[in-house]
Amino acid sequence: MFSWFENLVNPFPEHDLNATPKNFWAFAWDCTKGMRLYLFSMTFLTAILGMFEALLFAMMGRVLDWLGSTPPALF
Repeated sequence: MFSWFENLVNPFPEHDLNATPKNFWAFAWDCTKGMRLYLFSMTFLTAILGMFEALLFAMMGRVLDWLGSTPPALF
C-alpha cells in the first residue's frame, strides 16, 4: 500500500533548479510544485474528518444529557 503513495510524486524531478524566491510565501509556493493537489486534497479531507469528529462528540454529549435527565428505572 505504501509503495503506491511513494510513487505518486517523483522525489528527484527533472526540471531546472532556479534561484529560490526571497519571499516566504513565494518560496513555499515554489517548493510545493508537483505536490499542490495532494496537499490541498489532504487539507480538505482533514477538515471534513475534523467536522465529523466534532459532530460525533456533540451527538454523544446530547445522548449523555438525555441519559442524565431520565430518572432511573426501578424494578
